[in-house]
Amino acid sequence: MHIIPAVNASTEAEAEQQIAKVAGFAHWIHIDVVDGKFTSPKTWGSASEFKNLLEKNPHLKNINFEIHLMVENPDFVIEEWIHAGAMRVIVHVEAMKNASKILSVCQSGGVEAMLAINPKTQTENLSLHLDTFKYFGLHDGVEHYRSIGKGCGDERAISRDVLQCTIDRSECITHSYQCTSNCGAGGTCDENTTGACAGEGGT
Repeated sequence: MHIIPAVNASTEAEAEQQIAKVAGFAHWIHIDVVDGKFTSPKTWGSASEFKNLLEKNPHLKNINFEIHLMVENPDFVIEEWIHAGAMRVIVHVEAMKNASKILSVCQSGGVEAMLAINPKTQTENLSLHLDTFKYFGLHDGVEHYRSIGKGCGDERAISRDVLQCTIDRSECITHSYQCTSNCGAGGTCDENTTGACAGEGGT
């Protein structure tokens, strides 16, 4: 299992603070980008602001960032995020207008594309894209996110409640946890706590 810390910030300063808590051990960091229209509340983060953050913090160059675009019309902004430094981009099937464009832009930019779905959306909407997307995710609220990749059994058999492979192999499942903002003054996010905050009782 891979645990990817998630950043959900309202300001750039808050984003930098959350990233700093996990940068020492995280190979991947998940950033939630919410436009306040597709869902709410609106969070910090445009592609230009993200690029500026990376340029100001060169020590982050060895970390892979996945950008979770909870926005209307992700087709129009995905290229900006790739150029800004994203290594994986997550778009929602409910908002995506052109799957071919999303995949083409990601392939050209050398980044991974993941297709996400909200719990209330019929999973049949993902079935149309099983042959083209490699990664799929269930958005279970801002603080909890599950994703799977192909190659772990029958990826066509998607469970409604947990969105996982029929053959449940732990290496196929990636969890992102919003633990950084939930840590108190004495707590820091620990990759071995499965989403709990070290020094605290968990989230």
